[in-house]
Amino acid sequence: MPLKVIQDLGNDMVQSELMLKIDKWYDEVRVILPNLPENLQIFFLDQNSENIMPESGIGGIAYSNEIMSLGFDLNFEDKKEQLLQLKSTIFHEAVHIAQGHTLLSNDVPLLESMVYEGLATVFEKEIVGIDQPYGKYPKDISIIEDWVDRISLINPPVDFESEYSRWAFYDSDEDEAWKLYKAGTWYIDQVLSENKNLSIIDLTKMTATEILNLKR
Repeated sequence: MPLKVIQDLGNDMVQSELMLKIDKWYDEVRVILPNLPENLQIFFLDQNSENIMPESGIGGIAYSNEIMSLGFDLNFEDKKEQLLQLKSTIFHEAVHIAQGHTLLSNDVPLLESMVYEGLATVFEKEIVGIDQPYGKYPKDISIIEDWVDRISLINPPVDFESEYSRWAFYDSDEDEAWKLYKAGTWYIDQVLSENKNLSIIDLTKMTATEILNLKR
């Protein structure tokens, strides 16, 4: 069944073409994550949305268990790369929806958000083959361990501007972007390295708390 669009992209022809691809990609990821809803709804973000990454022309938000918000810059020049990024983003956000980690249910410790973001980022890399810049962590492990230690001290309610945004997107004090994602990606890489019997798909069936308990 075709997915329902509840907020239009702003270009009917492009939207129709995109939805054919999005329907196909969503069917693919539902095979891997069978607990995803059959009747997902798509909300296209405004063209001026801050959630659209200028590097890729794509944005994504797991808004709720039934709604995925997607950004698609109509003026982005490299359409081939943009479509690859769109598929990867759909798989990333699908992991969040499958695990119940959505914008409407995100009242969790920042450490758990770190795990969920890292898991979805590694899922993109292993399943779609896209190695995202927000998953490329520093080679100096002491930096990441410091991030994880500081993240672990931040409990809900997590203020979006002063805490979440600074860790997830850009920290002007440290001139570093995506620390939450990078730390999470490193953490999931460590969990998989220490637990050879588990795959990234196995981790999608676990809660953040269960995954945290796997790390020695």
